[in-house]
Amino acid sequence: NVKSAGTNVDQLGAPIISIAGKVLAKLKVTYDSEQGAEQLDNDLIEWADKIYVVADDVSIDSLPRGKTSQIDIADSWSTEEETVKTTKKIEKYVKELVKELA
Repeated sequence: NVKSAGTNVDQLGAPIISIAGKVLAKLKVTYDSEQGAEQLDNDLIEWADKIYVVADDVSIDSLPRGKTSQIDIADSWSTEEETVKTTKKIEKYVKELVKELA
């Protein structure tokens, strides 16, 4: 199982931002447009066997060593084009990771 969470999330669990929604649609990814971001908390950290941080502005110092890895892909949510490129990099990384773990 995979979950996505953030370290700085709107308390109301704001819906997926419009630029991300456009990118997901362009990449033919089905998602719930009302789904909010989930706050990374101790329960999620305990639940996870492995934590992958895909953000260049998040410190992993407070996350458990040994089960946390920071992926060298910079955030880019400024334009739709940059977001598509970043999303494709993440997708490629995840596919390679799945092959390694299989």
